[in-house]
Amino acid sequence: MSIKRIVMSKRNRKIKQRALFAEQQKEEVLNSMLQFSRMRFKKFDEIILQLYLEADLSGFFADRRVARVYECFLTVPAKTKAVERAIMKNVFVHLHRHSLLFSGEDYIQTAYNMFRFRAHWKNDVFEWKPSEKRGAEQIGELADYLFCLYPVPQFLYKAFFETTNTSFIDWFIHIGTGKKVKDLANMPIPFTQKMGNYFLQVQNPPRLPSTPKEWMGYPWPARGAAG
Repeated sequence: MSIKRIVMSKRNRKIKQRALFAEQQKEEVLNSMLQFSRMRFKKFDEIILQLYLEADLSGFFADRRVARVYECFLTVPAKTKAVERAIMKNVFVHLHRHSLLFSGEDYIQTAYNMFRFRAHWKNDVFEWKPSEKRGAEQIGELADYLFCLYPVPQFLYKAFFETTNTSFIDWFIHIGTGKKVKDLANMPIPFTQKMGNYFLQVQNPPRLPSTPKEWMGYPWPARGAAG
C-alpha cells in the first residue's frame, strides 16, 4: 500500500471517529432533554423535595427559583447536616404552601436568611400563616412573628434580602428583642443614646451607610443635639 493511501486511510479514520463522537454527544443531549421533558411538577414543593433528595434539576435552573433553592441546600450538606437539611426542607415546603415567599428568587433569599437565624425564633414557624396578601408584606409579617418582641425600624427589614452581609440581620434581632441601639455589634462609629433614638426614627433610606465617613455624614435628625 502506498504512503499516500496510508495517510488517507488514517485521515478517514479520524474523520469517522470525530463524527461518531459528535453523534454520541448529540444522543446524550437528546436523552438528557427527554429525561427532563418527562419530569412534570404540578407544585413547586415537589421541586423542593427533589432538590432535598439531591436530584439533578440543573435543566430547570433557567427558573431562578429552582436554582436558588438548590443553592440553599448546597450550604447544608446531606452527609454532615442531615437533620438541619430536613428542617430546611420542611420549612421551605410550609412557607411555599402558606405564603408567597417562594414566588420569586429574592423572596426565597429572605426565607433562607430567616432559617439561618432560627436559633433566635420566638415562635413556631409551622404555626404561622400570613394575614397579608402581598409577598413583600408577608416578609415583614414573618420576621415580626419569628424574631420581634418590640418594633423595629422599617428599613431594617431589608436586611433579610442580603446575600453576603448578615450584620444587619443581627441588628434587626438585637432591636427586636428590646436591646439598646448603642449596644449594637459591629457599628462603624460609637452611638450615643440620642443617636440610637434617631436611628430608630429613620424611615426608608435607599441604603445604609457602609463606611465610618458615611455614618458621620448621615443626616441624623437634630444632629447637633446628639451627645
